[in-house]
Amino acid sequence: MATKQDLTQAAANKEEATVVAPPLSPLQPLRQPPAQKPRAAVVEEIRLTLAPGPLKLIAACDLAGGIGVAGELPWTCPEDMRWFRATTLDQIIVVGAKTFASFGGRPLPRRTTIVISRLRRPADLPAAVHWARSLDNAVDIAAELRGDWPANSAPDIWLCGGAAIYAEALGAATTGRLFGHAGMPLGQILINVLSYVEGAAPSCDTWLDLAAVQTLNKQD
Repeated sequence: MATKQDLTQAAANKEEATVVAPPLSPLQPLRQPPAQKPRAAVVEEIRLTLAPGPLKLIAACDLAGGIGVAGELPWTCPEDMRWFRATTLDQIIVVGAKTFASFGGRPLPRRTTIVISRLRRPADLPAAVHWARSLDNAVDIAAELRGDWPANSAPDIWLCGGAAIYAEALGAATTGRLFGHAGMPLGQILINVLSYVEGAAPSCDTWLDLAAVQTLNKQD
């Protein structure tokens, strides 16, 4: 029969053997794209010509400069999609890896695509897609590709996002920095500014710097 001392010692041993897990810190919920994307309409067109040359920036943003949520467009806007397609068709487009993933991981039809991935070529990148380590490298590749076209029909080079590419391009335009070994300036900026007309406005997690665009607009 166990004595009182035996029971006390057993309880002490059990307490020492019990591992108490530290309290878990509350996890931040992953931001998700809206289940039903709100409808948007173009309310302003920003068209800036900064310099002669084929390097151009194209974007769409809401009134606050929002351009994405959880790697997707925050809105549905057929008018803007038709405009983007008509503008970039048969041209060279430069995108970041996340933006390319938002295309479904496939190049858009009738566009020569360059994807920027700063570490290595993504293993799942289609063979027809060109890989660049940086925006400067992408411009060099695009300039070389343009050499395959007759001079009078060479395509433009469109920077199509995401946010980091836009920020680098706008910063370079503000400071006058040139891209690539050939020293190419950002020549033109085209932006559709959208307003939500149906559905709740989402909380974007990536933005375009509209203040930098307005600074360039004043300089222009």
